[in-house]
Amino acid sequence: MSEFNNTPIDFPCPQCGFINTMSLGQIAELDSVFCRGCKARLYVENGEGPQDIKRVLNSLDSLSSSFEKNSSIKIKL
Repeated sequence: MSEFNNTPIDFPCPQCGFINTMSLGQIAELDSVFCRGCKARLYVENGEGPQDIKRVLNSLDSLSSSFEKNSSIKIKL
């Protein structure tokens, strides 16, 4: 599990404008979610969706590990 899985992402519903919040981990595991405002089904359509997010999370973990090994700087989102 990535330390960045719990990073919140806010996004508006394209139908009603309600601001929904999900974590990166949730978005990586799901291909769609329901708007908490109007209950419309929202689909991930960016590239490969969840697979892209998993790659980003893995890259962030690698970068964070590299910084921790080579310096006293810690990355926190």
